[in-house]
Amino acid sequence: MMKKILLFSALIAILSSCGEEDPIPTVDSGPATPQEKYNVLLMMGSDIQNPGSAVYEEARIQALDEYSGSINTLHMVSTAVGGLYEPDGDSIMMNFQSPTAPFFVLDDEEVFSADLVNKTKFALRKKPLLAVTNQVSQNDTAWIIDHKVKFFMDTLTSDIYIDTYMLGKSKARSYTTEIPGMTLDLRMAASQDLIKHPPLPLPHESQWDKDVLTENEKRVLVKKGTTFFYENQFLAKFDSTGTWGYPLGDYWPFGGEYYKGDIIGTGDTPIRQYIRKFKSKNAASPDYVSSTKYTFMSIVWVRDPLTGSFVHANSYINSATFTVK
Repeated sequence: MMKKILLFSALIAILSSCGEEDPIPTVDSGPATPQEKYNVLLMMGSDIQNPGSAVYEEARIQALDEYSGSINTLHMVSTAVGGLYEPDGDSIMMNFQSPTAPFFVLDDEEVFSADLVNKTKFALRKKPLLAVTNQVSQNDTAWIIDHKVKFFMDTLTSDIYIDTYMLGKSKARSYTTEIPGMTLDLRMAASQDLIKHPPLPLPHESQWDKDVLTENEKRVLVKKGTTFFYENQFLAKFDSTGTWGYPLGDYWPFGGEYYKGDIIGTGDTPIRQYIRKFKSKNAASPDYVSSTKYTFMSIVWVRDPLTGSFVHANSYINSATFTVK
């Protein structure tokens, strides 16, 4: 009888990983077959009224430069005026002790901005239980996300879940609204030698007030005066009734029984999820909605049977971007 490996033990084992670069999904063949590669999940919290959030963005930029293609960011952005924060982010972060923004949670560990690059190096040594890819299409009312999951270990569990996350990239600036004379001010708070607000008539936006350098300070990654962006903002998710998505076994005829080499998300076992356009996010500001670029992330979560908490199994961000016309 084929040996079944306990899922949670497999996930936390720290081993050397092997694999190729992330595959690129093609339009005509469904999602690409996932390769044996582990991507870390960086859950990030920012408060636009706290300029310290920009310090965390600087650390994220440095880590992305160091480990390009291996860090997937889920960014919870909060503001007193509303407009950026997705309430489901609160539910997710309760699983990780609800840290106060600004924060980083790398996979399941809260880390300081100064430690992110080093912690990422060790997190990437995990051998993946599975990997996931996605492909995005759309119709008049929704984005359609097809997933594909491949297993690299045997496991028996009903506690694997998959969900789709809609991410945004927008400038930290003021946006017009449907109310004449009123704006939606989404600028990051100014702080000397970190973030500045140029005086009018220059753009009403936040800009970097310093060069963002590599960790070894040998190269400039972002030049002083560059517009500050909110990257990978968590804006919406597929399963609005549940925090962690749908059980993967619901898409698989064998339920929670998986073996090395199993692929879910083919024509016989499709994993299709939807996100409506546009879930009324910032409906009062068409300027914000039309200016933001969107992409979609797949996350596979696993519930630890001992603690009941959820851990990140693997994730994938589609490289394609979309806008709302």
